[in-house]
Amino acid sequence: MNCPKPALALIVTLLLVPSLCLTQGVPGTNLVVHVRVTSIAISRDVTRITYVLKNDAGSRERLSTFIVNVPGPYSEVKWISRPSPQRNWMTHEKFGERRVVGWSVLGNQMTPGEESPELMFDAVGLPTIVTSWIEGYTPPSTEIPSDTLPLRDVAMVPDSTVGVEYDAVFQSPELLLIRLRRLATQACSKTLAWMTSAAVCIGLDTKLAAASERLRQADSPGARVQLRSFLTQLAAAHGPGGSVNDSAYWLLKANAGFILKQRF
Repeated sequence: MNCPKPALALIVTLLLVPSLCLTQGVPGTNLVVHVRVTSIAISRDVTRITYVLKNDAGSRERLSTFIVNVPGPYSEVKWISRPSPQRNWMTHEKFGERRVVGWSVLGNQMTPGEESPELMFDAVGLPTIVTSWIEGYTPPSTEIPSDTLPLRDVAMVPDSTVGVEYDAVFQSPELLLIRLRRLATQACSKTLAWMTSAAVCIGLDTKLAAASERLRQADSPGARVQLRSFLTQLAAAHGPGGSVNDSAYWLLKANAGFILKQRF
């Protein structure tokens, strides 16, 4: 297959379509990383998200860093895991001026085909869709003394994943349902393509619309029935060969479960 000329847009596309050729581009961007959300748990107002990363076998660089944006000026990160052996990992809470959670592999960067241990963090808020970044490892130049090395020209590849936002915790059930419906619509969009069946997307949206209508009519039991039906359909479309990927499944399941725990 003839690959086109290197371009950052192509590298970003490769995150979603790993079967394409991977051309040599800006240092730090010559890799495809599959970010899998393996669980989300909410305890009161704190959400824990667990990821597993896989550096695609076709990548040309080892994976060095994974960063997840934490939106909002009042966001509070409670804890970031450091996998064992801890000396091989560094965690991050800042990326420039941004508040983030992140992990860097020290010394034993993830080679193509390698999978990470579980990476977890706790933050106040509810699951949402956020920007993330990955960076491939590029060794420093050995042609000049290390104490005079300039800053490396290394880029990071942007993507989207599941993160945590703060303000949502304090919204009413009515607003939480509107928010959940918006997240489901985003997960169904062509941009994310976390849910790829139009029929499933329509069915899930119909159930959330019905739940909202039941709440407007002060029919709390009816709203709960619709939310549970939403969760049943979501689970049925998830798994091997399903149209709902792990990111969409855990994002929507956790938020719907949080609403069901509210008093209304």
